[in-house]
Amino acid sequence: MLTQEESRMNLLKQWADDKFLKLLERHAWVATITSDHVENNYIVITAQKEGVVRKIAYLYTSAIERLHLNQLAEEVDKIFVHDRSKFIQELGIVGVQFF
Repeated sequence: MLTQEESRMNLLKQWADDKFLKLLERHAWVATITSDHVENNYIVITAQKEGVVRKIAYLYTSAIERLHLNQLAEEVDKIFVHDRSKFIQELGIVGVQFF
């Protein structure tokens, strides 16, 4: 039986495939999930095209420590959050988009 965290990660990977991977592939990017972070409920997607590399973090929820979120913002080009929480918007973290 899956834990709650594993179930969330499975959902997140499915959503990422639907929202990001297929779209990027249609535009000739090679995109894969390069890391998953079960403890903080997010994955990192790396996309490459013609020598350009972009990293995207996709969070299950905005319920993540501010320090960790700031560090993540420095590691990736864009952060997407699945939920509609206003938490990250209120923190003023740059490069966050909600779905």
